[in-house]
Amino acid sequence: MFNGLIREIAQVASFSGDLLRLRAKYRPALGDSVAVNGACLSVTRLFADGFAVQLSSETARVIAVQNLRGSVHIEPAMRIGDRIDGHLIQGHVDAVGEIYKISKLASGVDFFIRAPLHIAPLLAPKGSVAIDGVSLTINEVLEGSGTPGRNFNSQGLDGGNFTRKEPRGANSNGASSHGPNSSGSNSVRDLNSSDANLKSGAQSCAIRLTIIPLTLKDTLFGSYKIGRRVNIETDLLARYVAAQLGFACGQPVGRGTVAARDESAKGEKEGLSWDAVDKILSLY
Repeated sequence: MFNGLIREIAQVASFSGDLLRLRAKYRPALGDSVAVNGACLSVTRLFADGFAVQLSSETARVIAVQNLRGSVHIEPAMRIGDRIDGHLIQGHVDAVGEIYKISKLASGVDFFIRAPLHIAPLLAPKGSVAIDGVSLTINEVLEGSGTPGRNFNSQGLDGGNFTRKEPRGANSNGASSHGPNSSGSNSVRDLNSSDANLKSGAQSCAIRLTIIPLTLKDTLFGSYKIGRRVNIETDLLARYVAAQLGFACGQPVGRGTVAARDESAKGEKEGLSWDAVDKILSLY
């Protein structure tokens, strides 16, 4: 478990096969968990100037592996008693998004990130999200308008008009912050992050994040350009709420779950209105 505050910016010494070797001041023990650009990886080798972590085939499939060169974010796992200055992060990357717009502000920078549409149910204005391992708060969730298919491709995501999706019962202006490495974001989730799927023309949603100067200085966000792919992990609580309501990544959950059993009993699953969702959540 991590909290989204970057410990150090490490240097990639080599990446061969499934072994990623990093140069870093941080000294883990064998078997320790370390988040690298937001992906939880296990330390398998130690060196005088750093350590190496191993990537499973699944991890390599769902993260932006092209960014495992040059510099990367690293964060050691939390210990019981540590402060949570960001939010609870598992290091399980849900989606690969892409930065399609960057706007400089008087006191920070707005980053606009597009991701597959089916993760939109797990995004909420002022909700938490981890982008490349950094805990952030979503300022706005944007919905595509016009042509429904926004293409992910090697040149970046194609254009498209996006309209503001106002949070129900609140306005979405301004940026909130979890802590020193935070300043605006929630998340987008996609279990399909392979390049083939990203290029297939899936529908997309988008979020706006505001990054404060301190976060720009302490992370790699200051070097990010339009077209940069980023690892996205949605909020842990949002995942479980979605699962309890019978949806995961905007899709019906599989058999064996409470929702699936209820569906079998009814013969047909009915959709939930926002009022119904509010009533369910009020019980907690």
